[in-house]
Amino acid sequence: MTNSEYQTQTKKKSVFEKLVIAHPAIQNAKERSEARLAAGMSLVAFFWTFIGLISITAMRGFDIPVLASVLPLVIAYLIAYAACRTPYYMQGIIFLVIAGSINTAVLLVLGVENIASTLFGAIPLVFIVGTTVFSTRGSAILVAANILIFALVPLFSIHVTPRDLFRDLLALLFLGVALIVAVSSRSRTENERLEEATQVNQKLQDLSNTLGEHIEDLNERTRKLEEYSSYLKGAAEVSRVAASHTDPEELSRQVVDLIRQHFDLYYVGLFLTDKKEEWAVLRAGTGKAGETMLADNHHLKIGEGMIGWAVKYGESRIALDVGEDAVRFENPALPETRSEGALPLRSRGRVLGALTVQSRQPAAFNEDIITVLQTMADQIAIAFDNAELLAKSETALEAERRAYGKLSQESWRALTQSGDIPAYGVTPKGKSLAFSEEENPKEMKAIREGQIIQKDGVTALLPIKSRGQILGGIRITKNSESGKWTKEQIQLAETLSEQLSVALESARLFDQAQRKAEREAIISEISAKVGASMRMDTILKTTVKELGKTLGNSEIIFHLTDPERETDNGNKTS
Repeated sequence: MTNSEYQTQTKKKSVFEKLVIAHPAIQNAKERSEARLAAGMSLVAFFWTFIGLISITAMRGFDIPVLASVLPLVIAYLIAYAACRTPYYMQGIIFLVIAGSINTAVLLVLGVENIASTLFGAIPLVFIVGTTVFSTRGSAILVAANILIFALVPLFSIHVTPRDLFRDLLALLFLGVALIVAVSSRSRTENERLEEATQVNQKLQDLSNTLGEHIEDLNERTRKLEEYSSYLKGAAEVSRVAASHTDPEELSRQVVDLIRQHFDLYYVGLFLTDKKEEWAVLRAGTGKAGETMLADNHHLKIGEGMIGWAVKYGESRIALDVGEDAVRFENPALPETRSEGALPLRSRGRVLGALTVQSRQPAAFNEDIITVLQTMADQIAIAFDNAELLAKSETALEAERRAYGKLSQESWRALTQSGDIPAYGVTPKGKSLAFSEEENPKEMKAIREGQIIQKDGVTALLPIKSRGQILGGIRITKNSESGKWTKEQIQLAETLSEQLSVALESARLFDQAQRKAEREAIISEISAKVGASMRMDTILKTTVKELGKTLGNSEIIFHLTDPERETDNGNKTS
């Protein structure tokens, strides 16, 4: 088939569809189908009769009696077609059937044609059109009524013999029964298909409903998952902030703002217990309400209200409807609160405070939210606990540093006073010489005052420091021809000075360790010699002898006293 032939068939089909299309007022699908079928059958009947009229005229010429009997039938079929194009298509088909039957009966009475030509020229078409549109019962009535009417025709016409009519009517009866059976079979098949389609549609509807429920459930689960994911994201952000801040005030401000933002809350506040653990004091709060309460030093007694209850018992407390909670504190600064939660800040078996979360929506807190919020509250508590431990550790370390620095300072002071630390210098020619602080008081004063480069620009004084204490200094002088000291040269000299201070401190510690080791060795040696004898006089002689050697041949006298002997003030020794 060529493309032009296909387009021609499509065009013809489109024209036919336009001729039999149902009226727009008919909305039911079944009625629209019946209307299209009725219009098509009436149009076929019209063309059938019209072509028959043309054929008779061509064969007989203008036979007035034939034209007078057939032409009204053509007009009737045209009227029936026009009626089928309206919402009253069924009346049009009934009119077509009645007009065809009456016209055939008139022709038989008048004897215009023979019986077979008259009956089989119109009645089969009437049967076909009627049974196509009518139900099985209606089709049976149509066939029976026509057979009865035509069976009575011999009573009114001398042109029709009962014998010939009976033979033709019997053939029409068989045709009608066959059409009725076909209609019945078609109706039954359509009903079965309709029932199957209804069942399939019902199953599809049930499946659609089930699928819709699953989709709704999936959407709800997706929403909850997204919500929970948002909660986890907020919890992770709060955990990150809690892990990165050691300042309790800054940590408090940031966590309440993050929780309010990620959980879309009306208000978030953070309470910490005081030193006596009698009050829960507000340390951070969001919005203007938080600023107002912080300015008023807002605090709640532990054991009272939701916050006090959570701090006292170490458990979260939730009010899904704030009007129904018996222990809740009614805060005039937060009039829009409809649901509230108090979450204890727990760390290492202690309750440091509590977190209050409030929403404008009733029943805003479910089990998932509370679990995430409580986890965040515990992490915040651990951060506060760690910050407190860090502060204590830093205080202890600072005290230790100060003590060690003081000890180091005393050791250096003792060394300098003993004169064991020499001072050296070197001339530009490489000759070494000794100097002392008394010989250069101005330079030592300048070093202690932090003066590095002197007025001449070629002399630099660099302090030697250990733990903040100035141990001494370095004076370096350039030739005037070499120019003044540059910043890079001074930085290099300062670096060397710092290395020198570290080396001196290490040497001092090493010397101190050696001295201590020598003392311990002497004590150990004396103890060993003293313990080698079991005689009292030998022990005393050995002790006196060894102490004399250790202390530089000093005079040693050792004697025992009576424990019961009275002292100078009259009391006995114990």
